[in-house]
Amino acid sequence: MSEEYEYLPIKIKEIKFLVDSYEGWYNTFDKDGYKYVIEQLDFDDKYYDDLITSLHNFVKGGEFYPIKKRGE
Repeated sequence: MSEEYEYLPIKIKEIKFLVDSYEGWYNTFDKDGYKYVIEQLDFDDKYYDDLITSLHNFVKGGEFYPIKKRGE
């Protein structure tokens, strides 16, 4: 029996827009860029590490992995 998971409602288009916007404003994507994108997504702090990991992968040319929702 396979488990079904719910994921955070994050759209790749939104991630790309936020990253591209930051890079356009500052000509770089640094640690403040990561903070900016995560602040704009506005999810609970318990997802911070997962968001950083997935965002880092995306910025380095990989994909943005879906993040599983966690219980309270």
